[in-house]
Amino acid sequence: KTVLKGLNGDTAIFNVIDDGKSSIYLRQYTYSSTELADSYLIDPQGDWKSGVATGTIASAPNAHGVAIANGYIYIADYNLGTVGVGRETGDGKIVDTGYFVDIKKDIEQNIGQPFSPEYTVHGESVIVSGNNLYVLANVNPYGDTDNYDPSYLVRYIIGEEGKLTYA
Repeated sequence: KTVLKGLNGDTAIFNVIDDGKSSIYLRQYTYSSTELADSYLIDPQGDWKSGVATGTIASAPNAHGVAIANGYIYIADYNLGTVGVGRETGDGKIVDTGYFVDIKKDIEQNIGQPFSPEYTVHGESVIVSGNNLYVLANVNPYGDTDNYDPSYLVRYIIGEEGKLTYA
């Protein structure tokens, strides 16, 4: 049985746990940072067609990892190398808080690892443990998707209003 149809050509799902409850985050990537398709936060035990909440997070359109803590949704973006922060409103919407962190900048400033301009840093996955958000970041020296350099596991502290501080 087909549960959802009409999804775009680059859709991915992520199992996320929030306060012991499993949810599914379904993202639809459009290969654009301005023309975004809605993502869905779905209760896997409920009606998948209506979803729990829908919306977009502009700072993380190509989610490769998703975690939820205290009502905030943290999304590791592959293309932009960011962690975008959204929030479920409780009325069927995912809203973009407008807050995000730039993983490449944080590695450069806090570890002292300078990258050449052509280097890209890709957000690959995120997990929450207590008030910590761990982000796996892959580094590509040629700005494409081949030939990766060693990766980084970066820790952020989750603060007020879901904001992240490099730790």
